[in-house]
Amino acid sequence: MSLDLFNLDGRRALITGSSRGIGHTLAKGLAAAGATVVLNGRDAGTLAKAAAPLLEAGHSVHQAAFDVTDAAAAAREIEQIRKSVGLQKQGVEVAQQQHRLATLRYQRGLASNFDVVDAEGSLVLARSALVSLLTRYQIARVELLRVTGSLDVVHEFRP
Repeated sequence: MSLDLFNLDGRRALITGSSRGIGHTLAKGLAAAGATVVLNGRDAGTLAKAAAPLLEAGHSVHQAAFDVTDAAAAAREIEQIRKSVGLQKQGVEVAQQQHRLATLRYQRGLASNFDVVDAEGSLVLARSALVSLLTRYQIARVELLRVTGSLDVVHEFRP
């Protein structure tokens, strides 16, 4: 069967119970179709093992270890991610400052182009990590709304 008709490039999918069994098989299929998949389960170690072959195959994979049936656990995950997002935003700001300084030093002949490229690489990595955290935050938030019965699908997922 061709996956041309089932292209999920640019889409994200949270698959609960995806550390093994049917959930993991579903995650593999969605990743093969181009989706960024977020594996979910209660045990972080099991999730890491489940994510490894998908990452090795070159798929975009995130892990969110919490019990989706436990609203308190989902709320804790959201708070942890929110704090991490704040720290990562600071990291992006520092990387931006380093990039500006490296560029200025290069323009004045005090640094090489390698210094600028290195600073650009650091900035790209910092921004990428921030995007990953923001994705995890949104997924955990939607799961909390779903678990508590307050998810309004029309409002949350309108284009």
